[in-house]
Amino acid sequence: MRWWIIAVIAFLVIGAFIIINASGYNLSENEGRAAFFKDYGQWLGQLFKNAKGITAYAASVDWMPPHK
Repeated sequence: MRWWIIAVIAFLVIGAFIIINASGYNLSENEGRAAFFKDYGQWLGQLFKNAKGITAYAASVDWMPPHK
């Protein structure tokens, strides 16, 4: 069970590094940190929104084979 927690933390940290590198934020300045946290929060929100949509779609699909 612990490997799930490590995998989620690693995913979130890698996402943070990608956002920092893609946007070129300077985290030693207040403006850079504020902009990073704004973008990171938006990314997390979109991540959960997409996961919710995928879960809802998967739950609505008929997974049983047709009866003959």
